[in-house]
Amino acid sequence: MAFTFAWAMGANDVPNAFASVITSGVLSFKGAVVVSSVFELLGALLMGEKVTSTIVQNVVDWTKLGDKMNGPSLTMWGLTCALGASSVWVTIATFYAWPISSTHTIIGAMVAHALVMKAGESIYWVKKTAKGGTWEGLPISPVVGIAVSWVASPVLAATLAGAFFGLIKRFILVHDDSVERTLNFLPFTSGLTALVITLLVMFSSTSWLKKVDVLMALGIAFAAALAGCLLGYVVGIPLARERLRRYDSLLRRQLEADAEAPPPAMAAVPPATEIDGRGGNPIDGLPAGLRLEGEEVDGVGDGRGDRGDDDAGRGDGNARIVPWGFGGQIVFDEHTLRLHALSRRFKRRTEELFKIFQVFAGCAMAFAHGANDVGNPIAPFAVIYAIHREGEVFFQSDFKAPLQIWMLVLGGVGICVGFAVWGWRVATSIGGGLTLMTPSRGFSCLLTSSFVVAVASRLGLPISTTQVLVGSTVGVGAADNFRTVDWCLFGKFLLSWLVTAAVAGGMTALFFAISVYSPIQP
Repeated sequence: MAFTFAWAMGANDVPNAFASVITSGVLSFKGAVVVSSVFELLGALLMGEKVTSTIVQNVVDWTKLGDKMNGPSLTMWGLTCALGASSVWVTIATFYAWPISSTHTIIGAMVAHALVMKAGESIYWVKKTAKGGTWEGLPISPVVGIAVSWVASPVLAATLAGAFFGLIKRFILVHDDSVERTLNFLPFTSGLTALVITLLVMFSSTSWLKKVDVLMALGIAFAAALAGCLLGYVVGIPLARERLRRYDSLLRRQLEADAEAPPPAMAAVPPATEIDGRGGNPIDGLPAGLRLEGEEVDGVGDGRGDRGDDDAGRGDGNARIVPWGFGGQIVFDEHTLRLHALSRRFKRRTEELFKIFQVFAGCAMAFAHGANDVGNPIAPFAVIYAIHREGEVFFQSDFKAPLQIWMLVLGGVGICVGFAVWGWRVATSIGGGLTLMTPSRGFSCLLTSSFVVAVASRLGLPISTTQVLVGSTVGVGAADNFRTVDWCLFGKFLLSWLVTAAVAGGMTALFFAISVYSPIQP
């Protein structure tokens, strides 16, 4: 059941980090599976112990469950029901392409299990936890923290992502010399990415970094940022220029071949318009007067370049899936394409430079997800395993449930397999269903989301990486054009978030009550 829940989590949560990378054409689905698997496993193995232990210790007071009749056996079976119910609900949500919170799912299920055992007093509602503090130093319990995060995390992520993308758009993307501006921005971007990744590692640290305080972590992070800036200037800019030369050469050969027999996808434009921007000289050696359909002329795209398939039908994520290899190829429907057509398109060469930043930011987000969410399926399993091995000793106040490395491997592998098999479903929603995703937009979403997750990890808030990513996606879309966001689809996401804990808890209560209390004994 723990592996099944991890599988469902991988299908629903990992697309948060790589959906925009896939739909903006930076990586293929297979490439995203390989890259995400590496960083998900690294996050789970290196940093997963902290969150797992936090969920074990700070949701339920296990000593009070041990006092109940048949407490050990009912606790083991109740947590098994919680894992089963969580697996069912996350799988249903994934089928309908709803990105939901696996953290809220399992905590709601664990709370329901304690309530059905008639041990409501064991739940840490608003009181201090058994270890004398609160949720990692904050004066709230996990249950209250969930309610706070429902509102705070997506709003904060949307605000930061919208502001960050707005600055990039204002000072880089809309200018005729946006390519050179992006190259000049590259060292700063490299340093900022290094800063966020280092903060993720520092703030998600387990026992092997427990002596690193906040000031030391910030000092290390800023040192890494300085090194990233220097590396970006010395190495990054020359490599980026070489990447542009290869890109121009490839595009030139493509246009020369198309010029001999122009297909329907080619269209004529005024000779003064360059291939990838507004006015100015064409790219050296490229035939003037030709452009790919959907390419910008005046900075605003017509949306046709993302069509993919003219007969795409409406789906649950405003896209349909064409079976393709190991996963699926995302084809957006007419409704989503109309929203995409309202978005501003930027120079293709500029977006090409943002691709590498987007991959780095996606890796950081995958690492953060592996560190923060592997505890969701493994925490209940660790409790079950500890009771099985130790019996009633587990319920003593000074006992700490052992967490072994093979448990984290079990969860990490399950997450990776889930994304590989079914991850493309949710990718339709947050990888373009909500708003148009391009490399510059995806980079803004992922980097700001990683920063929010890093801060939340330091504070110990039980936030949802899903809600953070969805919030940042909406913020970026609204910063570009308020009408480009599919607010109806976003409303479905909000509804699924509101009912997640209740549905998971209700199914857990149903499974547990029927199997334990039926038939009713006199």
